[in-house]
Amino acid sequence: MVAMMDIGPTPSWSSATVTSSRLRPVPLAPGFEGGQIQCGMPALEGAIERVRLSRSSA
Repeated sequence: MVAMMDIGPTPSWSSATVTSSRLRPVPLAPGFEGGQIQCGMPALEGAIERVRLSRSSA
């Protein structure tokens, strides 16, 4: 699985698997509304501390 995140004025994320040739973009703007985000962060090394994947369905 490959995951990409775009954090900008309209944040979104996409994911794809090795067998899938299409990305499925998911808008995140409604999720951040009212979150009182004061400052952003550039895409620097170490910005993501940990990613955990599991095969279980939520």
